[in-house]
Amino acid sequence: MLEMSDEDYRRLLEGRNAFGAALRRLVNATDADGAAISGELAEAKKQARALLAHYGEHQAFVLL
Repeated sequence: MLEMSDEDYRRLLEGRNAFGAALRRLVNATDADGAAISGELAEAKKQARALLAHYGEHQAFVLL
């Protein structure tokens, strides 16, 4: 069983929430001039949407 301090747990939750918020911003992002989204950004948005759909905004934290 993994044990962690309250401080480490708080930091983990803050990181998780920040990651979820970053994914949400990426999903909602558009190019500055409103032009067509580049292939790289489109792929990143697709992956971000998939993570949010699978885990939810507050559960999209993956430990590697």
